[in-house]
Amino acid sequence: MMYINEDPFPKHNIDPNLKGKDWILSFAKTAHSEWHYSTASLFRKNLEKYREIKNYVLGQQSINKYKKLLGVEESADDSWLAVDWKVRPIGAKLRSIGISKLVSREYNILCTAIDPMAQTKVDEYFADTRTKIMMFEALKDANPDLAANPLLRKQLGEPEDMEELEITQMYGAKYNLAMESEMGIDLILYKNGFDKERERNSECLFDYGVGGYKEWIDENQEVKLRSVQVEAMMVSPCQKPDFSDKTYCGEYIEVPLSQLADKFTSEELETIANSIKSNNKGFTPKTAFNDEWDGFKATVLDLEFLSWNEYKYQQRVNLKGNLVVRPEPYSIKTNGNTFNYKGEQLKQYISKKKEVVYKCKWIVGTDLMYDYGLATNMKRSLPNKACTDLSYHLYAYNFFRMQASGMMERIIPLIDEYHLTMFKIQNFKNQWMPYIIDIDFDALENVSLGQAGQNMTKKDILDMMFQKFVLVNRKKDISGTNINYKAVDVRATSMGQEFSLLAADLSRILSDMRDTLGLNEITDGSSPNPNLLNGVARLGAEATNNALRPILLADRHLTESLARGVIQRLTQVVGKKTISGEMPYKGQTRLKFITLSKDIALHDWAIKIEDRPTDYERELLLQQLNLKDANGMIDPEDYVMIMNTKNLKQAAALLAYRTKKRRKENEAYELKKMQMNGQVQQESAVVAEQAKQQTLQLEWQLRRDTGLALKEADKDMLLLKLGVQQEGNQMSLAGKVATTAIQKGIEMEDEDEEMPIVD
Repeated sequence: MMYINEDPFPKHNIDPNLKGKDWILSFAKTAHSEWHYSTASLFRKNLEKYREIKNYVLGQQSINKYKKLLGVEESADDSWLAVDWKVRPIGAKLRSIGISKLVSREYNILCTAIDPMAQTKVDEYFADTRTKIMMFEALKDANPDLAANPLLRKQLGEPEDMEELEITQMYGAKYNLAMESEMGIDLILYKNGFDKERERNSECLFDYGVGGYKEWIDENQEVKLRSVQVEAMMVSPCQKPDFSDKTYCGEYIEVPLSQLADKFTSEELETIANSIKSNNKGFTPKTAFNDEWDGFKATVLDLEFLSWNEYKYQQRVNLKGNLVVRPEPYSIKTNGNTFNYKGEQLKQYISKKKEVVYKCKWIVGTDLMYDYGLATNMKRSLPNKACTDLSYHLYAYNFFRMQASGMMERIIPLIDEYHLTMFKIQNFKNQWMPYIIDIDFDALENVSLGQAGQNMTKKDILDMMFQKFVLVNRKKDISGTNINYKAVDVRATSMGQEFSLLAADLSRILSDMRDTLGLNEITDGSSPNPNLLNGVARLGAEATNNALRPILLADRHLTESLARGVIQRLTQVVGKKTISGEMPYKGQTRLKFITLSKDIALHDWAIKIEDRPTDYERELLLQQLNLKDANGMIDPEDYVMIMNTKNLKQAAALLAYRTKKRRKENEAYELKKMQMNGQVQQESAVVAEQAKQQTLQLEWQLRRDTGLALKEADKDMLLLKLGVQQEGNQMSLAGKVATTAIQKGIEMEDEDEEMPIVD
């Protein structure tokens, strides 16, 4: 059955089977016509203005309007012929600085699972961590050996106690799957060269005031993204600056006919070629490789648009008693019949409406198109999978009724004024007269210094003045009266003052350009005052950031929207193939390998963009880290944990907590050390006293033993002396007796007679 179009746009509330080629072609033609005749002044409708802006960016704008404003065409002044009419790319430097300020701002992409099952996972994580901390603290007090169990040992990044766990909860904790999703987004951005695409998009935001990205899944089930070509975009009329209320969106692309040879027949290619020739006024380009279609490029509208389809189903109970659902034709008439299933009344026929995306690539100006039909891999997420969205992410600041303007467009009048003043200065320099020589011919008459007394002519006198710098004249008239006048007078002109005014006006225009873009001497690339205070310099940089804030917000919104689309694409692809790859650590040269888990498809992810800490903020944190490290307040693992924290506020809170904890630990250690020192001193005193007592006892024993020994020696000596004395006495007595016996002449006859013993 063929669909017949009766309204400007085809109807959506029809049988989905009728939404075939003719229905899609009708929508593409109507969308193209609506865009062509709309009053929008952005995207492809503003192509001529974009070309003019790019000419100013490149310094290639036309000089004819400058000549017209200066009246050069009607002027007969030959001094204008010596003017260098080349335009100066004066806006290019300021533009580069502004874009650099945009791309230098980096973001952290934070993923948070918002479905109920994910919240249960987070609660389980906190419960397990809390239990682990409680068990560790209890076992640490009861038995330190059991606390060293690997199951209870703290892993890197885990909180150490309950207070740190509360800080982690305050700033939002992530379990492994959330961090894995963030790494997955970073991997896709890295593989698609997001830095270059973001720089190109920032140029569009700065120049045109609008930019965007597109993400999709290619035929190899790879997630792809790129920045859109603003000059070729078209979109349905919208009222929101983020174009979230768009119903169709696409790009006009130029496709060589040689790439369409496998999609159309020869007759259809001939039709396309004739359409191209008619649009180019009969111009037929030559081919490069003898291919009859190679020299032609067709304008193709790569279009996506939203629709909704209603699907009808029948519910029934099979022979096994199970509930089964099968699709029914759209034309079936649903009734109010119900049936009982496990105590619940269910409808026999139900219908569901789903938002869907259709796509096509239409050859503009023909009835031919290709790659059309329902889009594959439509983005759907919990909790409402009936809704979907297009692949484009757009944003325009200063947006009003499909109109937008960029920063570059604002300074174009100033660039024109700059060049007008610059050309005037050149013409002024060509006519430069710093002074005027006033010659009085009457004073040069009758000067008789020539040869043979002849008078010199006025020409001879002037030649001598300009060549010899000598001027002769007479200051007296014929009667000898001194008339006191000058023959030649040199007077300065006022052209120097007028030149100063032009130079000041040129400086004023440059200052207006900087003020329009929000730049100043701190951020415009000039040489700032070396005596400028750091606080004043920060205020100057902050002023520029405030002026560029609309573009920064647009870039931030686009990055967040793109990341949301990428995670939706990842949840589709990860179930079909393994997503893995290498990417460098942020701020480091080494690579890390990432493999995504299929479990990320089980959750609905909310995306939030967070500004990465600036160099100044990181410097302040590093100063605090170094100071605390010098005082021994942090450990190496604290340093690693804080530097890897994406949230600077969380890092500061953890630093304060870890420092406070380390201070308490140090104080407890010092107290324990003092107690141990006191105990050691007491034990040392006891030991010293015991040693003293032992020494005294030993000394007393030695003295006692020595005294006893001396007494024994004295006794022995005394006995010895007594023995010797007794023997002496006996010998003396015997000598006396013998002497007496001799003297008396008495012989002793009885040898057995006892001799008296002397005591």
